[in-house]
Amino acid sequence: MTTNREAQISQLIDQIGRNANAAADLLALAAEYLEAGEPLPGKLAGFLAVSFREAISEPCAERGKALAFALGLSAPGKDGAPRKNIPKGDLALTVAIYGKNKDDEAKFGLRAGLAETYRVSKNTAKARIQETRDELGEAHEKIRAAMESNELKSLVRPRKSKV
Repeated sequence: MTTNREAQISQLIDQIGRNANAAADLLALAAEYLEAGEPLPGKLAGFLAVSFREAISEPCAERGKALAFALGLSAPGKDGAPRKNIPKGDLALTVAIYGKNKDDEAKFGLRAGLAETYRVSKNTAKARIQETRDELGEAHEKIRAAMESNELKSLVRPRKSKV
């Protein structure tokens, strides 16, 4: 393959992020080299190596999105947007105290308060509140089942008097 291809590869790498088809065209060129059994040009090999390393440095569940982003196949803020962080402990405590049901959520302004505090949208806050309610409900059911299977009336032992 000629140096014309190498110039094309350099141009496509430079266009990633600005040209929606640049990443796909670059991967198509890489596929042609691989199918022909020819070594990849240095810039193309380097681009792929960096993209692969970025992807494998992410947690397992995020690697697919990270690879697509690193290769230029997806943009941040679309389907590859990272999950906004609201600490689970803060959320669980807040929901346990103020948001046991939807009426309490509205009464205490829980959704708006979380959205403002953690700089997320009200819809994100609503989704996290519901996730936390579901998780707390599951935890409650597991504790109840464990108590029943062990014939416990309470999780706290009565104190023995020291008389």
